[in-house]
Amino acid sequence: MRIPTLRARLLAPPPAPYAAPHGAPQGAPQGTPLGAPQGPVRTVRPEAVSLVRSLVRSLVRSRLRKGIRSALLAPALPAAVLAVLDASATHAQAPVSRLPQWELRADAPLSPATGALLGAGLNVRAGWYARVGLLASAGAVRARDTWQPEQRVDAVVRFQFDPFAQRRRALYGGAGVGVRRDVDGDVVGTLLLVVGVEGAVRGRVVPAAELTLGRGLRLGVALRGRRAEGR
Repeated sequence: MRIPTLRARLLAPPPAPYAAPHGAPQGAPQGTPLGAPQGPVRTVRPEAVSLVRSLVRSLVRSRLRKGIRSALLAPALPAAVLAVLDASATHAQAPVSRLPQWELRADAPLSPATGALLGAGLNVRAGWYARVGLLASAGAVRARDTWQPEQRVDAVVRFQFDPFAQRRRALYGGAGVGVRRDVDGDVVGTLLLVVGVEGAVRGRVVPAAELTLGRGLRLGVALRGRRAEGR
């Protein structure tokens, strides 16, 4: 039975070529109708579609929230900056009080000799940012294995970084000249560099800590009288 079947297949006429319909693109594979899927058909699960939709919605909502927040904060930031500048300008245009500010302080010389000094002085304003002070102090320092008396007078100009007391603490720096009587009884002059910080007002006084450099290093604490306005 196999021989007649094989002979019939060999002698059978060839199949007619595939004719594409009118208007269809040429080059479609023979024997395959146009538009028929090639290979197995894959379907998209509904869970995946829902997940993609959720991610897209979350992304869109996040971008909208950020845009709304930026739109609301954008006008507020310049307004806040202008308010601070306006307040500073208002203070700066106000008349400066010339009333002196008293000061009590204690200093601890750290080098070249150690010791303790107590002093008192006055400060006056030279504009809103500058302070001019004169301080006299006396005490004892340990030099040559003995305690020796020491007296000094300092004149310092300080620059306040927060003259209007807008913060609880404020840095300041300055420079000046000092005159002291050394252990030999000679009067010696020196240049001074000062850096310090003033704390918050406590009752009628303003505490401060200060570091002074000039022919040695001194660490001091001070109590200054409270001003009616600013520092």
